[in-house]
Amino acid sequence: ELSRLKDEFLTRTSHELRTPLHGMIGMAEGLMGDQQAPLSGKQQQDLSIMISSGRRLSHLIDDILDFSLLKHQDLQLNLQPVSVRDIVKLVFRSVQTLVREKSLELINTIPLNFPLAEADENRLQQILYNLIGNAIKFTPQGLIEVGGHQAHDLLVIVVKDTGIGIAPHQLERIFNPFEQAAESSKAYDGVGLGLTVTKQLVELHSGQLTVVSEEGTGSSFTFTLPISKQQSPLSKDSLFIDENVHSTSIRLSNEDVSPEAAFPLLQLSVPDAQYHILAVDDDPINLQVIVNHLRSLNENVTTAINGLEALEVLEQEWPIDLIILDVMMPQMNGYETCHKIRERFSREELPIILLTAKNQTRDVVEGLCAGANDYLTKPFHKEELLARIDGLLQLKTNTRLKEEIQQRQQVESQLLATQQHLVAILNTLDEAVLAFTHEGRITFFNQQAEALFGYTLDELLNQSMQHLIPEWEDALDFALLSLHQKDAENTIVLKQKLQLTVHHKNKSLLPLDADVLLLQTPEEHFFVMSIARSSSPTLFNYETRFQQLENLLKELLPALTQENQAFFQKLRETPRFPNMPEGFPQLITPHPEMRQTVVELVSLSIQYWIKATQKTKEAFAEESGLWSVHLEKRGVYRARNLERYSSLKTLPKNPRVKTVLQTAEYVLNTCPEVPQLKTRLETSLAQLKKYSQ
Repeated sequence: ELSRLKDEFLTRTSHELRTPLHGMIGMAEGLMGDQQAPLSGKQQQDLSIMISSGRRLSHLIDDILDFSLLKHQDLQLNLQPVSVRDIVKLVFRSVQTLVREKSLELINTIPLNFPLAEADENRLQQILYNLIGNAIKFTPQGLIEVGGHQAHDLLVIVVKDTGIGIAPHQLERIFNPFEQAAESSKAYDGVGLGLTVTKQLVELHSGQLTVVSEEGTGSSFTFTLPISKQQSPLSKDSLFIDENVHSTSIRLSNEDVSPEAAFPLLQLSVPDAQYHILAVDDDPINLQVIVNHLRSLNENVTTAINGLEALEVLEQEWPIDLIILDVMMPQMNGYETCHKIRERFSREELPIILLTAKNQTRDVVEGLCAGANDYLTKPFHKEELLARIDGLLQLKTNTRLKEEIQQRQQVESQLLATQQHLVAILNTLDEAVLAFTHEGRITFFNQQAEALFGYTLDELLNQSMQHLIPEWEDALDFALLSLHQKDAENTIVLKQKLQLTVHHKNKSLLPLDADVLLLQTPEEHFFVMSIARSSSPTLFNYETRFQQLENLLKELLPALTQENQAFFQKLRETPRFPNMPEGFPQLITPHPEMRQTVVELVSLSIQYWIKATQKTKEAFAEESGLWSVHLEKRGVYRARNLERYSSLKTLPKNPRVKTVLQTAEYVLNTCPEVPQLKTRLETSLAQLKKYSQ
């Protein structure tokens, strides 16, 4: 009695579903065919998805109804002569929606003169649709062949595929209700009624359905039908007659199917997007729905149709900020994909939202244990999906800001230690050293300057040079003119000797000799002035004192001596410095092709670093210690010197070849291997070494 009530409930429910479903499909088809109000391509595509989804649900309802009718032996057949060859051709056309992203060849090898079968045309179409559709579902690529031959008074039809196959212990169970074809089919859609209904329909035609299969090779379903006693030839205007061919071969892929059957996977690209989202689902309809939902976020969206493709996207299109991952997928399900992703990225680095129709507690627990941040059950509401995405992206942003703050604090701490070290060095000099901006704002002077001027640093810090040298602008007029002639290749713009009168704190006037350097950084110009009393030697009068200043500037501006080799070369050529001390930078005469090789090697090194570590070039400059990193006014870290070496237009005239070589060697020695870049990087490195010998 309970079984009867259950069957009755299924039957009535299925009938009740049919009416609104038929209305939905009919309305959508009507809108697509309305010539008076033509739709846009996007609207037609969305309606095609609705129609395809409705038809899939309609087939499922038909299977449930037929299962109930067959169980109670209430299904009646309308037997008549039927061309099996033509029915196969009709089914081939109707299964285009099942092909999706696959590349399959569907072959109809049933002979043109194949005898007519005694069958119900609609039920034979249903039998072949279920068998061919099942073959498409479990065949990622290859071919599906439908052939036939006559055996006495029976027709033998064979549906053969090159799919995943069926395990031997599963062969006896596949025709049971609610069973699927293989253990791996857990990752495929379906309720497991198709083969049950198919087998009973074949037996209702007085035939038999059998299967032969081998895992990893494919399956072959064979069924028999009686031969019709009426074998009159079909009329010439029959829809499917083709007298010139004996077999039909159709290669179907996502590029071949009609607009109603194919749903291209959309990629959203937004110029000012802040985040990049990856959506993964083997069902293109579900992907289309997700992409439509995400459109309102104005973020970049990339799609993938399985776990393996998702991992490839992570390799090629980093950075990805969030992944929406379906659980039930072929080849590699969502749980397995999640485990693979977590081998490289933490929950904070790359949040994952799992989507599934399963809502049992154990399923949620399994997903979270696999490394998911969140779990959403289908069908879900758009607002809920967007809210969860927003929450995870905000968490990722907060984590990123926390890391940047920690990095900034570390850099500031290092800068403070360096500053203290430099101040100690400057205080050891015999001369008074004064630094000020091109606007005349005092930024530093050492203890000797305090003793010379009578002021403390706190008294004059950020004060105008008018306090010390009222006529400083007139005295440095020549230098101020140089501010408009910025030299991108040199840190020291010019050097000049002056005689100045300095106002002491006690109002006395001090005639002094001063040597002035005009220096430039990427942000601004500033002056460094070395002062001594007229009766005492100045810092630049002796070769040893010049070496002291050079060493000091090396500490202040690490890139000075290597980026300004031309400046020091001029010093060598002056009569005052016939013998330069040891340690001065030696110039390398550039090879005609050396500059191009330098740029190529730096660019390859940075590409290799980013690919291998997923870190920025600024992080490379800081961790390697080979390039300087500056904190700009807007709070962003920049490795400007490193950036200059990435283009021939900005490359210095005399590049720091040794540092470039060390850059490539550091990347090769410390980073995980990147096969597609390693050979190119090693070749470029060897070439630059050859030039620099």
